[in-house]
Amino acid sequence: MTTEHVTVRIYGENYPLRTTEPAARLEELAGYVDARMREVAASGKVVVTSKIAVLAALHIADELFRLRQAPAPGPAPGTGTGPGTADWEKRLSDLARTLERALEPPPDGA
Repeated sequence: MTTEHVTVRIYGENYPLRTTEPAARLEELAGYVDARMREVAASGKVVVTSKIAVLAALHIADELFRLRQAPAPGPAPGTGTGPGTADWEKRLSDLARTLERALEPPPDGA
């Protein structure tokens, strides 16, 4: 498993991260987090960056929980196939592992 170093920019800050996933995947995730933080900031009710980050994290967690609690969709019309609960759980689990690995501090302490 090859570890790649990627620097992503979220809400004006650079974050050097490690990942075994393609860099584009981590950049996509960072872009999503950045967009959610900007949505919270645009409300004008919160100005402290750490609070904006926490509120954005709560919004993202809410999305995750809603997806987990939603009934599994049935087959796509006319195909006889479709994503089931196990498929969604695997995708969410993979996403969580990717984020956990990316947020691990580098071994050299940087």
